[in-house]
Amino acid sequence: MKISNLNLNHSKWMDYQLTLDNQILTSQNLKYLFTKFWSEVISNNLTNDQFILIQLKIKLSNGLFRSISHVQTVKNTDYETLLESFKIFWEIKSEEYHILKLDSIIFTYKILPLDSEIKQTKISPHPNIKTAISPFLNLGGYNLPISMDLTR
Repeated sequence: MKISNLNLNHSKWMDYQLTLDNQILTSQNLKYLFTKFWSEVISNNLTNDQFILIQLKIKLSNGLFRSISHVQTVKNTDYETLLESFKIFWEIKSEEYHILKLDSIIFTYKILPLDSEIKQTKISPHPNIKTAISPFLNLGGYNLPISMDLTR
């Protein structure tokens, strides 16, 4: 795997590209590549209070680029949460993504300055992931069972 030039320029979008050498992208490969990116760019170069915007992309062997995740806002301490989010985004992609020849994986990122207006982590879930539905209906401050017949 080859690594593109590392340049830590604040307030500018950068690409950290890793060539896959005709490998299939699995969860284990994704974890290895993400860990490589995180250790070389994030953990050694950012403070724990500094935020970064990041998006996972792939480059196909025909030269086309595809975004895999939404842009996420994270801190240096959000490694595990972001990795799990990227794995979920990859696993939910259609079978077509898993059989295409990939040229490389790209982490597009922007390091925000310490005085940035962003003050909290925001990891957006995949829209196909449903949150659990509450078994209660809140009506006038009372939690009523959803199965309750309100017409009686």
